[in-house]
Amino acid sequence: MRATPLALVLVLAACGRSDRTDTPSVTNAPSATSDRGPDQLVLRFSREGGRVRAFAYPQVDSLVWRSTSSAPPLARILAFDDNAGAVAAVDSKDVPVRIDLRLDAIKREAKPKLTRVVSTDGWAIYGLAGDGSITRLTPSASAPWTFKPSSLPRELVPQPDGTLLVLSDRGANTTITQLHPPETKITGTAVLPRVQHAVRTPAGDRLYFAVDSGLIGVRSRDLELVPSVRLESPVRAVVTTPSGDRVYIATGTSSELIVVDRYSEIESRIELPGPATDVRMDPTGRYVLARSATGESAWVIAVGTDRVMGAVQTEWRGDLPAVAPDGAIVLLRGKDVQLVDGETLRPTRLVAGGGLDLWHFISWNGFRPQAATADNPSPVAG
Repeated sequence: MRATPLALVLVLAACGRSDRTDTPSVTNAPSATSDRGPDQLVLRFSREGGRVRAFAYPQVDSLVWRSTSSAPPLARILAFDDNAGAVAAVDSKDVPVRIDLRLDAIKREAKPKLTRVVSTDGWAIYGLAGDGSITRLTPSASAPWTFKPSSLPRELVPQPDGTLLVLSDRGANTTITQLHPPETKITGTAVLPRVQHAVRTPAGDRLYFAVDSGLIGVRSRDLELVPSVRLESPVRAVVTTPSGDRVYIATGTSSELIVVDRYSEIESRIELPGPATDVRMDPTGRYVLARSATGESAWVIAVGTDRVMGAVQTEWRGDLPAVAPDGAIVLLRGKDVQLVDGETLRPTRLVAGGGLDLWHFISWNGFRPQAATADNPSPVAG
C-alpha cells in the first residue's frame, strides 16, 4: 500500500533509484496497456506461514494469484517495490524476507543477522548488524553494503530519493547523519535536542520529531530546521497527509487532535470523543484513523472537512485498520475482516478468516495476462 498518489510514486521511482542497476527484468509478468492504469490488489500473507495470495479489489474474494512456495510466518510488511514487483517484509524471527511476485520466489535474508529492519521502497532493506554497523541488502548485490558510524544508531530512516538518515543519541542530543548509499561519504549532519521516533512525510521532503515542548522538524534535503510547533502536552502520535501539507498530532490525555498547516502554520483542533493513542493516514489523503485509548475502536476523520465521521469497532495492528483504494475502511475484528463505507460507516463486506492474514494493498499491473514468448512465459496463477 503506497502512501503517495500514483503520479508522485512514478516521479519518485524515476529520480530516487540512481544506483538501481540490478533491477530484474520482466520475465513472466505482463506489461500495462496504454489505456489502463494499475490494477487494485490486496496481498494477503498468512501470519502462521503459508502461500501468499493476491486478490482483485474490490472483489476481495477474487483470487488472481497464489505463490507456489510458502512464506514463513510474517510479522511486518515493510514496503512494495512496484518496479520489480516484490514485497519486502520481516518474519516472526525478525529476518528480512523478499517475496517476488514476478518470479514467484520467496527468499529469507538470514545473514547477516539484523535488527531494526526498515525499507521505504521495497528494494533496499536496511538494518543494524551486531557490531553496530548499518547494512543494506539489495536483490542482486554480490555482497551487502555496510557502513560503521561513529555512534550506535538508534533509528534508520531511508528516503524516497535513495538517501539514508541515521539517528544517534548522545547525552541530551540526537544527531542526524545523512548518507547516499552505496557511497559512504557523509553528506550532512544536524544536531537536535533528544527526540523521539522520526515521522517522515510520504514525499520524503521533511522529517518530524516529538520533543518535550512539541514538534520539531528538518528538511530531509539539507537537514535545515523547519518551523516548530509548541504544544501544552507531550506528543503521543504524529501523521502527515500524503503531500506533507498538514500534520495531525495526538497529545497526552487530550481529546483533541491538533492539525498544523505547514505553509500557513495555522493550527486547528478536532474534538474527538476521547483521547487517541495512535493515528494513521489514508494513503490517498481522504481519512485519518485515530485509535481510541479506551478500547478496541477507532474514529474516522475526513481530511477535507476535519469532521469526525464516527467510531468503528476494530483491533489495531501494523496492517489494519486501513483505508482501501475505493475509500472503504478495512477493520480487524478477531479472526475476520469487516469492510465499511468510509462516509456512512455501514458494513459492506465481511471476509471470514481474513484477520488471520496480514493485508497489504498495492496498485500493480503485473498479473495481467499477455501473450507468452520464449523470453517472456505466461505467469502461473497457482
